[in-house]
Amino acid sequence: MGFWIKVPDTAASNEYEVYMLGEVPDRFSAPTSTTDIASGSTLVGYMYPSEILWTNTHLARNAVIGDMMYYWDGTNYIANNKTFMGWSDPNLLITPDMGFWFCTSRSGTNWVEVKPYTWP
Repeated sequence: MGFWIKVPDTAASNEYEVYMLGEVPDRFSAPTSTTDIASGSTLVGYMYPSEILWTNTHLARNAVIGDMMYYWDGTNYIANNKTFMGWSDPNLLITPDMGFWFCTSRSGTNWVEVKPYTWP
């Protein structure tokens, strides 16, 4: 999941801390998570509170040539393109606080990811 936060132009600052709270999905109630991926651009994030190499996700492994993911690194938009040789940045680490856009020309699909841990 990804989202935008709009700070009014009249706000006292343009930097604020944001806290996301919730329960870590346990191994019994949610062994997998599914996110809908639309044709075009979909704003998403890794479903679990852990790091993972982009190329180890099911979304990256099932991508087709021409698919792209891109993210904001705090200064620039960074694109990671799927080519016939693989992803342009195969070492990209997806972190729990990272949202990104996944772009595809395919009709809608699902991103199903298996929980990468056995706790709690």
